[in-house]
Amino acid sequence: MERISTHQFMTLGAAVLMGTTSLPVASIVTGVGGRDGWMSVLPGLAVGIPYGLMVLSLVEQYPGKSLLQISETLFGKWIGKVIGIIYIIISGYLGGLLLGQAGDIYQVSIMTLTPISVFELGGILLVFYLVTSGIEVLARFSEVLFPLIVIALLLNVGLSIPRIEQGELLPILSQGLKPLFWAGIKVVPFAMTYILFLAGIAAFLPTGKKELGQFKTGIWRSLLLVGILDTLVVLMQILVFGPAETIRLDTDPMGICALEEGIGF
Repeated sequence: MERISTHQFMTLGAAVLMGTTSLPVASIVTGVGGRDGWMSVLPGLAVGIPYGLMVLSLVEQYPGKSLLQISETLFGKWIGKVIGIIYIIISGYLGGLLLGQAGDIYQVSIMTLTPISVFELGGILLVFYLVTSGIEVLARFSEVLFPLIVIALLLNVGLSIPRIEQGELLPILSQGLKPLFWAGIKVVPFAMTYILFLAGIAAFLPTGKKELGQFKTGIWRSLLLVGILDTLVVLMQILVFGPAETIRLDTDPMGICALEEGIGF
C-alpha cells in the first residue's frame, strides 16, 4: 500500500485546510466578530488539534485500516457503513462547494467571458487524475504547489500594505469578547474538514512510533501555519477594505490586489 512521508503529510494537510478556509473565512469572521474578527481565526482552527490527535490514536490502534473499517470494528457492520456513507456525503458536498467557489473566482477575476462550467470541468478532471494516480502523487503535488501558494499570498499581502487604513481596526475589542467567541465557533467547522481529511488518509499513514510522533507534530504545525496565514489575510482585508466591505467580499484573498484596481466591484 502507498505511504506518505511526514513532510508530505504536513504540506498536504496544510494545503487542504488552506483551500477550505481561504475563500470564505474573512467574510464569515468579520460578519460575526466585526473589525476584531481576525482574532478568532487561530483559536478556532486550534480546536482541531485534539481531534487530529484522536484520529492518530485510532491509526495507531488499527494500523492500515480505513475509516470505514475502523468504524465497523468499533460500532458493528451496519452502523459502520452508515458512518462511511455520511462521511462520503459530507466530503462530496464540501468538495462541490470548493469547486464552485474556485470556478466563480476565476470567472469573476481572471477570465470573465469564459463559462464557469469550463473551470469546474477542469477542476473535476484534475481531481480525478490525482485520485487515480494515488495518494503519493497527490502528496508530491501538494509539496510543489503549497509553497508557491504561500509565496503568492504573502506577495499579494505585501503589495496591499500601501493601501492600509490603520483606523479600520479601531477601536479594538469595542464589542467585548462575546463576538470573538461566536466568530471562533464559526471557524471550528473548517478545522473539522481537516479532521475529515485525516480520516480519509488514515490507511496510508505509516504506523511506526517515530512516524506517529512526527505526525502529531505535523498536525499542530499545519493548523498553526494556516491559522497564521488566514489571520494575516483577514487582517489585511479589514485594513484595506474595511469591515463592511470585507463582509461583502466573499472571495479569494489571492485576488486582493486585482480587486483593489476595481475588478469585482
